[in-house]
Amino acid sequence: MALDTSGNLFASDAANHRVLQYTSPISSSQAALIVIGQSDFTTNTPNTGGISARTLNIPLGVIVDAIGNLWIADGANHRVLGHADLTDTDLDGIADVDDNCINTPNPNQLDMDGDGVGDLCDVVNIITSDVTLSVNTISLGNVIVQNNAVLTIEGITLDINLGTFSLTVKSGGGVLIKSGGTIT
Repeated sequence: MALDTSGNLFASDAANHRVLQYTSPISSSQAALIVIGQSDFTTNTPNTGGISARTLNIPLGVIVDAIGNLWIADGANHRVLGHADLTDTDLDGIADVDDNCINTPNPNQLDMDGDGVGDLCDVVNIITSDVTLSVNTISLGNVIVQNNAVLTIEGITLDINLGTFSLTVKSGGGVLIKSGGTIT
């Protein structure tokens, strides 16, 4: 464990292949604010997605140097990782250095197209075949529906003719489609 100059606590959690940050003032019932080495607080796989600067495999210890850099002894990867900035701009629990969508909260780090940009920050999502999305996974941004695909959201089925649409699912239920289209 290590404290930074602001009194934030960093604790290595070797069994879950991560380091957790607890913000000052620290209390016994406090939840961690930031997770390092995993994409969320529930994943505990070593090197999820492969070895990278964002993954850990049995972090054995942490220190914070005099200028605030966090250093992690990544035991099973036989390396030491340094993190200069652990800011979490969108307050989703994922440090900006590890976040795939820095300005929009997305604690689950969904990236359906695998482009490294979180679904909430993707400029365009393309739907080419029938898909069903629940309210918990709706994070599409702008949507292109091709090949007369059927999109089902919260039990509402939209059979949209080939075209480009901006789709918004309103929090009260309801769907707004811009730029033309047919709802049947």
